Amino acid sequence: MVALALGADPSDPATRAVVGRTLALVTPATRLAVWQEAYERGAARALAPARGSERTDRPLAQAVFCIDTRSEGFRRHLEEAGPVETLGFAGFFAVPISFRPADGSPEVASCPVLLTPRVAITESSVERDALSRWRQRRIAEGERDATLDALKESPVTPFAFAETAGWVIGAASALRTLAPEGWRALVEMVRPAKPSTHVDADVVFSLEERVLYAETALRMMGLVDDFAPIVLLCGHGATVTNNPFASSLQCGACGGHEGEPNARAAAMIFNDPETRLALAGRGIRIPADTLFLAAQMDTVTDEVTLLEPWTVPATHETIVLELGHHLESARVANTAERSATLPGGSDAAGAVRDTERRSADWAESYAEWGLAGNAAFIVGPRAITAGLDLERRAFLHSYEASADPEGSGLETILTAPMIVAQWINAQYTASTVAPDRFGAGPKPLHNVVGTIGVLSGYGGDVRIGLPWQSVGVGQEARHEPVRLQVFVQAPIERVNTIVEASEVVRTLVAHRWITLRVRDDENAPWMRWGRYGWQLDDLDTAEAPGIPVLHPETTTKEHLS
Repeated sequence: MVALALGADPSDPATRAVVGRTLALVTPATRLAVWQEAYERGAARALAPARGSERTDRPLAQAVFCIDTRSEGFRRHLEEAGPVETLGFAGFFAVPISFRPADGSPEVASCPVLLTPRVAITESSVERDALSRWRQRRIAEGERDATLDALKESPVTPFAFAETAGWVIGAASALRTLAPEGWRALVEMVRPAKPSTHVDADVVFSLEERVLYAETALRMMGLVDDFAPIVLLCGHGATVTNNPFASSLQCGACGGHEGEPNARAAAMIFNDPETRLALAGRGIRIPADTLFLAAQMDTVTDEVTLLEPWTVPATHETIVLELGHHLESARVANTAERSATLPGGSDAAGAVRDTERRSADWAESYAEWGLAGNAAFIVGPRAITAGLDLERRAFLHSYEASADPEGSGLETILTAPMIVAQWINAQYTASTVAPDRFGAGPKPLHNVVGTIGVLSGYGGDVRIGLPWQSVGVGQEARHEPVRLQVFVQAPIERVNTIVEASEVVRTLVAHRWITLRVRDDENAPWMRWGRYGWQLDDLDTAEAPGIPVLHPETTTKEHLS
C-alpha cells in the first residue's frame, strides 16, 4: 500500500514521488484497488475499538438493542444519561418464529432469512370480547381500504368515484399534506384502542427449546452473571407513511418486520421460572429480582415504548420509571444528533417534533437515514466501544469469549449476523457507486408495481436496490462505499477454525468482500487476514508491520505483487 494510505503528507515532494513511481508500475484497475484500500483503511482507523475499562457497580438496568447501526447512537446517549449498561444482539433475540398478529393479518416470518421458523407465535388477549370487537373493526378497515384501491385502479370507476367522493378525499388529502401530525392524531382518535395482549411463547416452546434459546442468547452476549434488576429487550421498527421501501427501515434480523413479537417472546422465556432453574444448572444464574421486559424503539422518532407495562410488579415500578427518564433523555439527544444530518432537519430544540412530523408525513422522502454509512461489524464486549462516537456506522454485537468456551456462540455470530451485515453493506455500496444500475432511482418518480417493485416513471424495467434518498442528497452521496470492516475480539485459533469450517465466511474473507481483523484480548494488537495469512495491523501506527510503506529507494514490482 502506498504511503498516502498510511497517513503520509500528500504535499511532501518525497511522498508525491513515491506515489507517482508506484502508480506507474500498476494497471489502472490496480490503482483503483489501491485507492479503495486506502479509503477503507481510513474508515477502519476511525472505527477501530479501543481498550476500554470494565464497570464495577451493578447498573440500574441493562438494555439489549439490535446490532443495527442505528442503535449505536442511541446506546451511546443512553449510557451517558444514567447508570444503564447496553448490549448488542441480533434483533430477533435468538427466537426464530412466525408471528400471527391479533388483528388477523397474515402470518409473517419474524427471523433472519437464513433461518426457517420452527413454531408460530400467536398474539391473543384475556379480554376476549374487546379483542373480538377490535379485530372486527380492523378487518372492516382493511376491506374498506381494499375497496377504495380497487375503485381507484379500475379503468372505468375512477371518474365516477372522483365525482361522488372527490370533495371528501380532496379535503382529507389537503389536511394530510398540510398537517400530517394532526391527521395522524385524528385517525388515532377515531380508531378503537387495541386491548392488552400477550404471546404464547411459553406454550409453543418446550422446556428444552426455551432453555436452548435462552442459553444461546445469553452466552453469545456474555450475559451469564451480574444481571441488573431490569433487563430491557428492545426490538425496533420504523413508523413511516406512504413509503414503498418501508421494509428496508425495519429490523433485518426479523426478516424486514418489526422486532416487537420477538422481544415479547424472549422476555417471556427469560422470565419463565422453569427456564431459569434449568439455566442455573448450566452455570447461568439469573437473580430472583431480575425482570426481563420487552420494549420497542421507533428508529424514526427514537421513542422507546414498553410493550407490556402491566407485567411490571410493584417492586420494580420505581426502577422502570427512572429508566423511562433515561430513555427519554437519550431520545432527545439522539434525535438532535440525527436531525442535524437530515435534509431540512431541525435544531436541537425542535428535533423530536421534527422526527414525529417525518414519521407522519406522506410526502417525506427522508424519514430517516436507515443504515446509511454502515462500515464496520464489531464483535466484542461493550467495554471496547463504550464512550466512542462511531457516528452510527458500526454493527455492535456483544460477545465475551470467556462465556463461550466452545466457540459455538462466535460461530453463530460470524455465520449469521455477520453475513446479513455484509449483505446490507453490499446493498448500500452498490446503490451508491452505481445508482442507475443497482439503485432504485429517486423516490418522487416511483410508481409501485403490485408487490414486486417500482418503476421510475411510467416505463422501463423494475428497479432493484435502494432509492437514492436512502444513500444521498442531490448529487452528493451520503453513504461512504467501503467494504465491511470486521473486528473480532476472540482467540485467533477460534476464528481460524470458523473460517476454515464455513465456506461462506471463507469466501467473503478470501475474496476480500470483507476485511477481517482479530485480536485475542484488548491488550493484544489487531491481526488482519491477508493474502498469506495473518498480518500485524496496528491501525494507530503509520508504518504498520505487515502493511509495507513504499520508499523511493525500495519501490519495485515485487512490493506490488
